[in-house]
Amino acid sequence: MNLLTEYDPIGVRRLNGTFFQQQQAINRAYSKLGHRYSLLNFNCEHFANWVQFGKVESSQVNTGFAILVGVIFLKLVTTDE
Repeated sequence: MNLLTEYDPIGVRRLNGTFFQQQQAINRAYSKLGHRYSLLNFNCEHFANWVQFGKVESSQVNTGFAILVGVIFLKLVTTDE
């Protein structure tokens, strides 16, 4: 099966904001050329949010962390001793 037909097409989203804000976003993107990828600290979602909004955040990482904390909490609460 062709790999390209297995997934939905990828779209390119336009940068929001004024011309000046768009230029800032482009400058932020260029400044990260060669920056190392980090799943938890600077992944593709972090990068996209940082370029567009100037904030390094990932809802995926935050959700994963919250689930992990919840699982650990439940394990601690339900452990028989």
